[in-house]
Amino acid sequence: QPPDFYLCFGFGTIFRDLVSALEWHAEARELPDTTVYWIDAFALNQHKEEEVYEPDGDLHETVYARAAFRSRGFVMMLDQTCKTLSALWPLYLAMLAIRHGKVFDLVTWSGALATTSAFADGGSEYGFVRREIAQQLLHCNVVEAETPGMWAQHRPKLLHEFAGTPDAERLGEPPQSCRGYDEFNSQLREKAAGTVLGFASFAGDEAAISDVMRQCPRLSFAADAHRCDAHGSTAVHMAAAAGQLSALMWLLNMRADANARDLSGETPLHSAALAGHAAVVRWLLMSRANPSVLSADQETALDVAEQNPAGFMGIDTAEVIEVLRACRGGGICAGYA
Repeated sequence: QPPDFYLCFGFGTIFRDLVSALEWHAEARELPDTTVYWIDAFALNQHKEEEVYEPDGDLHETVYARAAFRSRGFVMMLDQTCKTLSALWPLYLAMLAIRHGKVFDLVTWSGALATTSAFADGGSEYGFVRREIAQQLLHCNVVEAETPGMWAQHRPKLLHEFAGTPDAERLGEPPQSCRGYDEFNSQLREKAAGTVLGFASFAGDEAAISDVMRQCPRLSFAADAHRCDAHGSTAVHMAAAAGQLSALMWLLNMRADANARDLSGETPLHSAALAGHAAVVRWLLMSRANPSVLSADQETALDVAEQNPAGFMGIDTAEVIEVLRACRGGGICAGYA
């Protein structure tokens, strides 16, 4: 029976974490109980490994590659060490999955990230991906990946595969940098960008935000694809919720959407109103945030401020109410009145 998903994980991964990761993946993809995973460390016939690791052999004919080609999708487990991101062979299998149009997902013991196609709920993150894991994913680099043990002899072949080197030129050394490396690195790094941006924006860490831009030069803040969490929040939502005005201004200057909506239909204005951040509300309004947007609960940002559901935590929304009522009366956002 052909496997549905090929699962790759690093040796030393805690078995409990592996099981949790599989559960998150199955929930994110809404998979039936009959789903078959090919788990490389469990399914490999160790007695025949040497037959497929010959230096002159075809990489596509290894036990691993054959299983990956037969699977509908490829799943990479990221534990606390993220060893699979620092090993070239798992990255090669991930590259094959992407090039052949297969589903490619990243899973952890606390959540999952979709890479090539959205999850069943339409999002790209399910559960929760920890910041330290997202940071390592953000700095994934094919050229720096290791080829331990018997894989060392295949390193030039693997890098030529990433580079797309013509067959006639593969006897030479692989390039140190090329478009093929950059494209693969970007595909993985950009999946971590939303998570890192979310943490950085909430903390007001502009250096971390700048690091995301360095690692993901093609990243567009105007795009809707780079969500920060499973709730569909954007970096602007996170900065607004935390009252990080400087980070918010930085994001908006990079053309981030002041009217982005999360999965509950709430905008950054809703987030700022809930937290009582009047200065953030003013800046969002000056950046043409629309105060008339209704959430899934049919509430505007003013409704949220007037109800003040976080009042028991000492949140004061009086100034936010004043700003939004003035806006409704023809103030700084008269264009939306």
